[in-house]
Amino acid sequence: MTQKVLGLALASLAILSLAFFVCAAGTDAAEDGDDPESPIDYLRGYIYDIPAQQDRVPIEGVEVTTWIPVGESYQQYEVTKTDENGLFRVTYKTNVKYISFKQEEYTVKGWCSELVKTGESGLYEIALKSESEVGGVHDLFDDAGYTALISRSIGSIFGTVATERGNSIVLLDNATVTITSASLMLTTETDDSGYFSFSCPSGTVYQITISAPGFVSYTEAGLEPSQTSYNFKLTEKEHTIIFGLDLTHTLELFGLLILVLIAIITIYFVKRPESADSVAIINDLPEVKAEDLVEEEEDEY
Repeated sequence: MTQKVLGLALASLAILSLAFFVCAAGTDAAEDGDDPESPIDYLRGYIYDIPAQQDRVPIEGVEVTTWIPVGESYQQYEVTKTDENGLFRVTYKTNVKYISFKQEEYTVKGWCSELVKTGESGLYEIALKSESEVGGVHDLFDDAGYTALISRSIGSIFGTVATERGNSIVLLDNATVTITSASLMLTTETDDSGYFSFSCPSGTVYQITISAPGFVSYTEAGLEPSQTSYNFKLTEKEHTIIFGLDLTHTLELFGLLILVLIAIITIYFVKRPESADSVAIINDLPEVKAEDLVEEEEDEY
């Protein structure tokens, strides 16, 4: 009986010691602040805009969608949008395999290493390096700090520049064409066919300015990249007609006449005859020195 009681006492003591050790270990972990890893419940990330001539900036309102594969197609799981800091957060489960980013007039230009592009579908396979995370929230971005980089799609503004002469349309070459927006300015010249073309970001309105020698400059705002040609017609500047010539050619003619008159006057003064007692003497004889005359008289004697 005594041995039995002793055995039960020893067993109870062992159980109490084990419980105390487990509690102490748990207390030490809590004191160290180490949260145990748990399955990932959320994905968190940032999306940035990379506009022309600017550093990347957070972009608000990007539609972020997670997808579940169903057979050979995909089913939406959750849809959210980025906030003013470009931040999004979506629920995650192990059967969520894909994610996409959508913004009108934008295309994705870069993505983090845990995403893999799948063809041209616009979906990116989620390839997490671990299926567990402290606190259950996984940061879906690399050291660079972004999940995806997006920028405006590239479109075209193109067309012709011409003028009207009589009843005919004449295409103008070498006309200067400039388009401007809040962050971009591009300039080109029309070719021999009066044609011009720009490649520029879509989703932005532009102002176009066209100029050519002898024509009134033309400006128009509100142009957008399009698949339709823009065709502009310049008006010739008004010319003053004198003697059947426009002002420019008339001035050129008068300038030539003045030059001829100056040349005639100059020649006249160079060849003008000398006057002596109202008699014009033209002295074309060679100059004779006095010494030469004395020598001639001595030779005669």
